Order: sequence, then structure tokens, then C-alpha cells
Amino acid sequence: MGMFDHIQCECPLPLPDNQGELSGRNWRENEFQTKDFDCLMGTYCIREDGTLWQENHVWETNRKGHPRRKSDGWLPLANYTGAVRFHDFIFGNQADYSVEWMAVFVSGKVTELKLQCWEERDNRERLDSEARWEAERAKQNCFLATWFGRNAYPFYAWIVHGCFGLATYRCWQWLGSQCQRVGLWLNRLGNKLAPYGDPIRAEKRRRDWDKWFEDDEDSDTR
Repeated sequence: MGMFDHIQCECPLPLPDNQGELSGRNWRENEFQTKDFDCLMGTYCIREDGTLWQENHVWETNRKGHPRRKSDGWLPLANYTGAVRFHDFIFGNQADYSVEWMAVFVSGKVTELKLQCWEERDNRERLDSEARWEAERAKQNCFLATWFGRNAYPFYAWIVHGCFGLATYRCWQWLGSQCQRVGLWLNRLGNKLAPYGDPIRAEKRRRDWDKWFEDDEDSDTR
């Protein structure tokens, strides 16, 4: 999916006649995604008067010396001219909805706002997956609430995963990397010892290619 920016629209959005479960939704508070700006996880807003604004941030250092981004008010984008598409995917109880609008700006102000997509999707597969995940999580929580789950299982899991699983994985990963290095070294050695390639295999590949093209030509003539 990649990076994107957030945007809110306080202007009244054009809506379809049949909105399903989304009827009565407060779209002013809905946070959409857009890829028509810098895609740096910034925040934008279309104000009620149709003007476009961008949230400004400054960098500061916390007590541990780590930099963090802090909001520093809003800046109007009075010179922005272009089209901005913003969308969202909304989960519902009876269906899921994919919605998208497009706003056209001239000198930082909306001149056109129209609905691009309003798609209602079947959500039965998602609901089934969520139900299975919730059942598995409930089963896990019940097990971890037992005496064995609270006292014995953490140490047992640490031995199985930390001492055996992870160590075995790293060992085989190291052996695989060493085998790959040996294979590359042998291949370079073969190129030095036989710098003109392998004419027998090259001839076999040429015959295979010729046969493959002949079969294609025969199928075309039929």
C-alpha cells in the first residue's frame, strides 16, 4: 500500500441516495487517506468554507534525547491548484464500504467536489475470519489464566522457542549462507577454469528453444 497522507473534509460531501449502514454518518469527523500530496503521513483538512489547510509540525527532543514531532498549528495552502482524491474503507455489520471522493482546488479553494466511488462489498469472509480469531484469542486467554499457563508455560515456551527453535533457525540459516558462499565461489572458479562456457549445454538449450518455437508455429498453422 505504501505511504499516504490523512485528510478530513468539513465540507458537505455528495452522497448517494442509498447509503446503507452509513446513513447518518458524521463525515466531518471521518479521516480519509490520500496519495495526492507528499505521502509523508501528513494531515490535511478541507475547511467548511472550501479552503485547504495543512497541519504544521516542529521537531523537539524529549527528556531521553529522542526526537519527536509536535503539532504547531495549521497553514493555509492558498497556492495549491489541482485535484485531490481521498478514500476510505469502512467496516459494517451487514456489508463493507469502499468510498472515494475527488476535490478540485484552484488557488487553495474547492471549485468542484464529486463522488468517485461508493461500493458495497460482501463482508461474510471478513466476519468469519474475525470470529475465528476471536475464538482463538479467547482460547489462549483461558489457557493463560490457568495455573500451568501462568506459572509453567512461560518458562516452557522460553525453552522451546528461545533455546531450541530460534537457535536451530539461526544455525541452519548460517549453514545455508555458508553453502551459498561456497556455491558462488565454485561457480566463479568454474568460470575461470572454463572461460568459454559450456558448449554442450548451450547446444542443448538451443535445440530446446528451436523445438519450442517449432511447436508454436505448428499450433498457429492449425
